[in-house]
Amino acid sequence: MRFSFFGQGEGMHSDCDQRLWASVRDGIVTDASVSARKRGVGPGMTAASAEALVPGITLCGKDVLATCAITRVWNTIWSYTPWLETVNEDSCWFQIPGDDPPLREARELLLNISQQLGEERRLRVGMAENPFLARALVAWSRLERVPNALYWKVGAEEWIISPGLAENRTSPRRRVSGSVEAKKWFLRMPIRALWVLDPAVRDALIRLGIERLQDLVSVPSAQLQRHFGKESLLWARFLEQPAGGRLRVNYPPMDRREMWAATVDEPAAVDALQSIVQMLIQPISADLEKNGTGALKVGLRWGTDSHQGEYERTARRPLVSSDSLFAQLAPGFADCKGRSLELVEVFVEDLRPLSAIQTSFIVHEGMLLPTQSIERDELRKVIHQVNRKYPHVLNLGIRPRFRELRLSVAESPLPQPGYLPRGRSKDR
Repeated sequence: MRFSFFGQGEGMHSDCDQRLWASVRDGIVTDASVSARKRGVGPGMTAASAEALVPGITLCGKDVLATCAITRVWNTIWSYTPWLETVNEDSCWFQIPGDDPPLREARELLLNISQQLGEERRLRVGMAENPFLARALVAWSRLERVPNALYWKVGAEEWIISPGLAENRTSPRRRVSGSVEAKKWFLRMPIRALWVLDPAVRDALIRLGIERLQDLVSVPSAQLQRHFGKESLLWARFLEQPAGGRLRVNYPPMDRREMWAATVDEPAAVDALQSIVQMLIQPISADLEKNGTGALKVGLRWGTDSHQGEYERTARRPLVSSDSLFAQLAPGFADCKGRSLELVEVFVEDLRPLSAIQTSFIVHEGMLLPTQSIERDELRKVIHQVNRKYPHVLNLGIRPRFRELRLSVAESPLPQPGYLPRGRSKDR
């Protein structure tokens, strides 16, 4: 079983090193440092309100998809488990396998994250039976305290354990079954914390008196469909939350690139393109081998004193080794024209996990041989013995179809005079 975690960060939208800062997009605050949040600055307010609350606060604009802070968090989690799904610029899901709740592994992971984030950034992590409930813990805890849940502090990080796992974490016998209250703890979640619904839909449900998830049970589906359409038929899935669940793993990113740029004092000749490409391929190949992935597309971009160019090639099988990557890029070297190089970039895309092939071995006649070869040799011996008694009865390979049999009959020589098929006499 894999236990699910959902982590949502605070202060992840910017790499600002100031104590009081807030990230702003279209005049609205999207994130703020921990110190700024303690003074009342939070997502959703205007930038003018943030400056009024905290005079002298630093307003930062978001110009990158993922900041260095959240990237460090993702890299740390990925070093512990390969099941990682990034949600946006400050959140992610991840899973840790085990028969029992991985409390020790999760605490060690959060301690490592806390040492890297510092004081003005923190992570709130929910641990539950499946990914939906893990995120529900984090969203619910921002509105009110989750009843019967465990709240732990690991460094500056907040760790919330679901009531189901918290109740059954001590007794192995109870961990398997669990009480009814532990299994249905999520039914008391407020509708305002149900992030999958549009804010307007949540407000409409609250106006109808549906404030908790368990209130949906008492409302007929026909009435919900009349107010909210056929989409309301899917809300019944919120009431049934089995353990387990899968993530759509999307980390590491689906591309990898290395770039070289010439300096003003040391220009490189075009003839040095091959050596530069070999230098750039080495770290890419090392990362692919470490991650157990291969690239289906490899490309090269260059810029010279006369023009810029690009070369891409798609492979049939995932490429991993530096020699195979270099062989795919070699035909594009001839298109690079000019006297000096200014920029060279090597990239790989469409990464795919490599399928491992396990070969079993057996000791046969004092030699260590693959099991497949032993089985193949034994099969050939059996076929040989059968064909000695009944010629051409067994064949190793593809069975011929009717067309091939007809062609073999047509190409066979005609019977000689006096030849009689077996089982027939001249009288007949």
